[in-house]
Amino acid sequence: MNAVFQSTSMHMGPFYRRDLDAMRNFGEIAESDHGAADEGCRIPIWKHVLDAVFLMLVLPLALPCMALVALWIGVVSSGPVFVRQERIGRHRRCFPMYRFRTLKADAIDGPEQGYFDDLVRTGSPLMKLDLLSDPRLIPGGRLLRASGLDELPQIINILLGDMSWVGPRPSLRSELCHFTAIQRRRFDVLPGLTGLFQLHGNGLSTFVEMNAMDAAYVRHCSPWLDVKIMLRTPGMLLRQTFSVLRNSEAHTASHIDITD
Repeated sequence: MNAVFQSTSMHMGPFYRRDLDAMRNFGEIAESDHGAADEGCRIPIWKHVLDAVFLMLVLPLALPCMALVALWIGVVSSGPVFVRQERIGRHRRCFPMYRFRTLKADAIDGPEQGYFDDLVRTGSPLMKLDLLSDPRLIPGGRLLRASGLDELPQIINILLGDMSWVGPRPSLRSELCHFTAIQRRRFDVLPGLTGLFQLHGNGLSTFVEMNAMDAAYVRHCSPWLDVKIMLRTPGMLLRQTFSVLRNSEAHTASHIDITD
């Protein structure tokens, strides 16, 4: 884990370290009606241009993948193919975020919130429940999440202007109470499909460290940084997918040994 954050620190230089120190030293949790982002901050033109370019490059590959994923979900599980989740976006405005459904139709959403609250309270790494073999997942759901395929419908959110390709991940309304006033600067920019946290700390970093990465991005976002993050994202998703496949094989082998 230290190696991961050393690479992040080298990537962002003193900016990441400064933001991490600021997050750790800012102890007061702000209430949900304070610390609003600056409404006068405009989205730079280059951000719109890059989002449009990425859309033209990704759509020819993404659309067939989305059709196959939708077909798979319809075959292995009853219920809707897509789900809408209320998320907090730029300037803390709520918007409906789209994704493929990877949980069983009768799954209860409650465990995620209690699990997330415990991770924040104890300062533990933000390991996702689905990486811990969540029994509520549909067949293949863990693989869909690890590969990022379940997030492809958020292209709709990018087209609607609610999200960008690169930026902090959109938060749930229930998570808002955990952000300090300084951490809420993440809401100055559009939320994204991928970002520094996804590349360098996903599943390994704490809540404070995640916010330090997001703050570093907000402070120093640029066209070149967005391009580098986008270019490195496919490799990260492949490594994550292979890791899930290896863990699944190991789990299956251990199960066979036990039954034998």
